Amino acid sequence: MPGIGILALGAAAGTDGAVGARPPPAGRWALGAVAACWILGLPANLGPAWSDAFRRLPAASGATPADTYYEASHGPWPAVRWANTHLPEDAVVALFFDWSGGLLERPFHLGSVEDHVPSRHWLKTHGDQSLVALQARGVSHVMVRRVRFLTKAYPFLSPETLQADFNGPVADLDELLLQGATLIFEENGSRIYRIDGPATAR
Repeated sequence: MPGIGILALGAAAGTDGAVGARPPPAGRWALGAVAACWILGLPANLGPAWSDAFRRLPAASGATPADTYYEASHGPWPAVRWANTHLPEDAVVALFFDWSGGLLERPFHLGSVEDHVPSRHWLKTHGDQSLVALQARGVSHVMVRRVRFLTKAYPFLSPETLQADFNGPVADLDELLLQGATLIFEENGSRIYRIDGPATAR
């Protein structure tokens, strides 16, 4: 990557600036070098994608049972499998700090993207009314993945900010679930709760 920038500067220096003008030999050499670097870099860039595709191929083709694949590749799978089997058909699940929406065979709210923004935003926005607000949307169950935001992963944040905006909402959710929900399943860092009734934090 560092060399591409240098070669790009060389390619630009080798042109006369006219649109559509054929670059002089030095410019053509630099452009050729940039193209060669790009082509040589394709295996390294595409390799992980191809490797992942081949890893999924047995499950996608039916040679390996989907359950076996998910068991090996998706940590929350035991909780998802249990939810798909045991939750009522009309259950609506809120996913906190969990990426499993695509595998869940029940309607769901929230879910996660990088840094679990939807979960943290919901908890920061609704505070001690977070479960009540979920119930108002028809949510009957909560699936939550255990998560802890480490200082070394966020060196650009002060400890106070990390606590207030990241680990604080995790603790708030645990408190709300302790008061207003019943734990009905737990395995491999994932928990499923049934929301019992209106719940607010102390």
